[in-house]
Order: sequence, then C-alpha cells, then structure tokens
Amino acid sequence: MRSRVLGVFVFAAAIAALALPGCGGGSDGVDGKDGLPGTAGKDGVNGTNGKDGAPGANGTNGADGAAGAAGEKGDKGDPGDNAVDTGVVNGTLTSDMAGDIPEGVTVKTTPDVGVTSTSDAAGAFTMTLPVGIYVLNLSSPNYASMDLPSISVTGGASIAVTAKLTAVNPLVLTAPVASKPVGFGAAAQFDITVSGGT
Repeated sequence: MRSRVLGVFVFAAAIAALALPGCGGGSDGVDGKDGLPGTAGKDGVNGTNGKDGAPGANGTNGADGAAGAAGEKGDKGDPGDNAVDTGVVNGTLTSDMAGDIPEGVTVKTTPDVGVTSTSDAAGAFTMTLPVGIYVLNLSSPNYASMDLPSISVTGGASIAVTAKLTAVNPLVLTAPVASKPVGFGAAAQFDITVSGGT
C-alpha cells in the first residue's frame, strides 16, 4: 500500500514538471469593486486643557458719574461783632499873638457830614466823625480862616491835630502917658489908647 501511494505521488510530480515549462503568464484581472464603508470608530479620549492665554489690555476709563445731590443747609453761624465806623478828632488851636487863646472858633468838615464843633476857652475842640478823609474848616471873626487837609479818620481810633491861627484886627493898647505933670500926693490922669478889635 505504501509503495502505491508513493508511485502516485511521483507520477503527479512528473506531470506537473512537464506542464510548468509550457504555461505562459496570464493577463491581469480587472479591479474588484470597492468594498462597503467600514463602521465609524469610537470617539477618541478628550485632550488635555491648553495653557492660559496672556492677560488682556486694560480697558478705557469709564465716563464721569453724575453730580451728587446738594448737601443739607448748615446751621446759621453766630453774629459777628459790630463794626466800628467812627473815629475821634481832638484839636488844639493856638494864636500868633502871645497870650491869646482862640476861643469860639467854628470847626466844620469837607465833605460835610453834619458834624460841627467850637473851640473852648483852652482852644480845644473834639469831633466824632464817620470813617473817611476830611478837610477841617476853621473860621472865626477874630482869626483868618484856615483849612487843615487830609485828616484821616479810622474806626475806633483817635487823631490829634493842632493849628496856629492868625489874629485879625486885634486889640492894641498904647502905653499910657500922663496928660499933665503932677506933684507928690496929687492924683495923676493917664490917657490909654485902644485900637483894633471889633
């Protein structure tokens, strides 16, 4: 049995050896049709988070807000001290004649504020005037008129002024002279001459 099988195998091999030299190459066959699409694959796993981006630029300033409402009215303050609006002028008058004192001299002001003074027996006068700058007008029948300019009166202050007046038409006494010679023990008569004055 073994020898039969071996013989058959040798026979087949011989036939194949004879057939191979005569076989030519065949032509390529036509391409087959595309196969059907495959099924979709499973979703991939999520990727890792990316790095934070760079900070954005600063935004522009917003518009100014509307003005706030007015605050409540404050309490009334305490009244202030009263202002001092007058000053005092103290004057002293003298005469160009020895021993003469200008009494009764009238003192007024320019501008006129309705205040008048008169010098007393010592030649003094006092005036209380509103704050300002004045000219003092001195007048008398017995003296030449005089103006004292730029008298500045300040509130609550006193100012002293002086003036020497010129006597007008003064009284003049002439030395007495005996009208006639007399002896011892006899009454003498003198004539005195007075001139000037009004």
